[in-house]
Order: sequence, then C-alpha cells, then structure tokens
Amino acid sequence: MRYFEAAVRHKSFSQAARELFIAQPALGFQIRKLEEELGVQLLVRNTRGVEPTEAGALFLARASKLLGDVDSLKQEMSDISGPVRGRISLGITPSIANILAVPLLQRCRRELPMVSINLVEDLGSLLTEWLLSDRLDMALAFSVPPTLGLSSKTLVEDSAYFISKYKKGNSSDPISFKQVVNEQLILPSHPNRLRQCLEDQAKACKETLNVCLEVQSPSTILNLVRNGFGSTVMSIISGQSLLRTSALNARLIRNPPISYSLALIRSDSSPLSKAEAVLQQIIEELVETTIKKPAREQA
Repeated sequence: MRYFEAAVRHKSFSQAARELFIAQPALGFQIRKLEEELGVQLLVRNTRGVEPTEAGALFLARASKLLGDVDSLKQEMSDISGPVRGRISLGITPSIANILAVPLLQRCRRELPMVSINLVEDLGSLLTEWLLSDRLDMALAFSVPPTLGLSSKTLVEDSAYFISKYKKGNSSDPISFKQVVNEQLILPSHPNRLRQCLEDQAKACKETLNVCLEVQSPSTILNLVRNGFGSTVMSIISGQSLLRTSALNARLIRNPPISYSLALIRSDSSPLSKAEAVLQQIIEELVETTIKKPAREQA
C-alpha cells in the first residue's frame, strides 16, 4: 500500500522509488502484484506519469486512512515506550512566524531534540485546507471559522489598529471604523483573514473599503505606509515587532471595534501525540510571554 500511495502522490515510479529507497523495477513489481491480488488495474501510465484508475482512486482513499492509522499506532506505542520523538508539521501565518518562529524552534531544539519540526508558512486559509487533507498536524492562524473535522483552541484575542505615517500633531486617540474606510488603504488581498473581517464589517455598515494597493507582506505594507503610499489596518500582534518606530502612528479602531482571535488548530482525525502535546504547551507559553505580556505592558 505504501508503494502504491507514493507512486500516486509523486505521479512517478522513479520518484516514489527514490523516496522509499528501493529499485524502480522492484516498486513496479510490487504494484503489479497488488493489482493481481485485487484483480483490478490500479494505475495507468500517460505522458504526465502515472495516475490512478477509478478503482485505484477508491483504493487510495481507503489505503491512506489505513496507513495513517498504522502511523498513529506506531507513534502511540513510541510515546509509551520511550522518549518524546516523531515528526510534526506545524503551519503558521507570516505575521505570527515573524514573532514566534525563532523562539519556538529554539525551545523545540532544547526540549524536543528527537522531534523533527516542519514549519510551513502560508495564509491561514491554505493552512486550514492542508490540515483537512492531513498535510499538517497543527496550525497557528487567525479567526478560522468553525470547520467540520478541525478543533480550535483560542490563544489570544487581538484588536485591529489603523496605521498611518507619523506626522507632528498626529492623534493617538481611537478612530472610528467609518473614518478608516475613507482613507486610502494598503491591505493584503483575499483570502487574508483580516481583510475578510474588514470587508464584512464594511458591508454591515454599508460602506466600501478604499483599497489603493494590495500587498501580502506585513513588513512591505508598513514600509509603504512610512513612505506615504497610504495607510493600513493591522493587528497589534502582527505589527508588534514592526511598529517600533517613530515613523508610524497606531490608533485603535472603535465604533465598531475590529477584533479576531489567534488560535491553535488541529485535525480531529488522529489523537494528540505526546510530542504534539509538548509542542502545544510550548506554543501556549510563548504566546503568553511574547504576545500577551508585552500587550499588557503597553496598555
């Protein structure tokens, strides 16, 4: 089953053979033997490599679940019998990676030396999809809507701020959402979670956002704001390390406020392993010391 799953995933016998450290003829022989035992053709060759037949697609779905169960069982037995070990794929959004990636990996190196951490940085919407397809074990993302098959633990509630270029005499008082929508805004494009929150709030208020530029990178957005291209809206968590400059002015948005949560999300398809439990504890402690505590001190 593993040979077949690897061949389908790579769409190539040669790449699957390299991953599994076996000779390509041996891989092909084992898959043909599997087809003979089942009495159906599972794969077809074409110009794009190999693809599953209808029977192969059905077999792949069942085989992937069985292989996942076997891997989970092996991990559970390993958790019981020895030190914490294993491999964890953790998804993280760019703004949170900017704050947590370095201290997180430093803690993991000290406290989980036998656990391989695969850090995947991307948009929250993509991280959610990858959790559902078991490409990730856990993810840190903002305001993920309730999703069947996923469990979510809120770590901190965040507020949105209006960020503009600093000018002498700028007010630091809260600003209304209606004032914000009339400004020229530099925002991430869809499907960014904050952008969606702003769009939803604007629609509820019968307003339209005045978006002059769409940029994904928080650091690039703030650099554009410093250079007078427009203003932006950003959570204080996302901009925590980037806002430490006199060239920017931050004002809390009110009437109504824009708030959303940072959550740790995981798939319900398998139980929490010992390694994942330790990693979750590390993440929660880091959120407390690097995000919550500085926010309380600034308040």
